[in-house]
Amino acid sequence: MPSERLRRKNLGGFIIRDSDGQGVVAGSGRLSAVADALSAEGEACLAALHAAMARGISRVIVESDSTNLVSALSGSNFDRAPGGAIFCEACDLLAQFFVPVSISSIPRNCNRCAHELARLGLVRDLDRPGVWDDPFPDFVSTVVDRDRADPGHV
Repeated sequence: MPSERLRRKNLGGFIIRDSDGQGVVAGSGRLSAVADALSAEGEACLAALHAAMARGISRVIVESDSTNLVSALSGSNFDRAPGGAIFCEACDLLAQFFVPVSISSIPRNCNRCAHELARLGLVRDLDRPGVWDDPFPDFVSTVVDRDRADPGHV
């Protein structure tokens, strides 16, 4: 999910890892219209869920450094927030297509890969976000490999 600074620029990034922590799908893009930072987090989460669904991934653990997003996906506290429709859609997808689901908050430094992927969104066309499968293009591999190499935030 994008960092606070990046959210203001309407960027999103995500990484989907297998059970060994190896990246299998990564995404990056600019978001055309989001009401606030939490909505940007939700849009990045939705992009990751759609990418997982398209690849037949059904067992997921959702991790975000946004405690508000974790709360929005875990209950109805944010249903009336500006991004309420985003959170409701994500919750519906999680309930219908993914089992078992774990949604947890992680420290910000554990989400560096998603932040760096979001930064890559600066050069993406609004209508053409990038979603890559492993083996990743070199510029995505660099970000994903750097994340795995630093045990301080994996």
